[in-house]
Amino acid sequence: AKGIIVPMVNSLEDVKNAIASINYPPIGNRGMGLAIAQGYGEFKAKELYIEEGSKKIELYIQIESEKALDDLTEIFSQDIDGYMIGPYDLTSSMGIPGDFKNQDFLEVESSILDTAKKYDIKRGYHIVEPDTEQLNARIDQGYNFIAFSVDFRMLDVMARKPFNND
Repeated sequence: AKGIIVPMVNSLEDVKNAIASINYPPIGNRGMGLAIAQGYGEFKAKELYIEEGSKKIELYIQIESEKALDDLTEIFSQDIDGYMIGPYDLTSSMGIPGDFKNQDFLEVESSILDTAKKYDIKRGYHIVEPDTEQLNARIDQGYNFIAFSVDFRMLDVMARKPFNND
């Protein structure tokens, strides 16, 4: 894997566990498997795992709960590459499931974005609906790591558009 996205990071402890899990000793506690590490017979753990492997893995965490907001500064100050907001889970934890226009959600989202900019980490968002206007707005806000919709939403939206004979 060149990158890992860890869901439901709610605390400093969660992010530290994620960092430990993707790094080999002495930094972390990731296990060393066979095959590649042994050069398919020639053991090269130090070169392939410790010196090279950990450098290639990007770590992104998902902010999906109000709990994460309490430790946000500490979470973003760790050795992570970026974050992604899980909008449905975050709004659900706020008691406003799916209400992405709710002022409370917009304030939380803005606060997360501003905090991430201070730590110069990639700022991510999952845009659920296939809406290019929303995509452009998120880019203008400063997001630079965007998951754009999902296949079943794209199919549903396109299938419901009026048929044009032109």
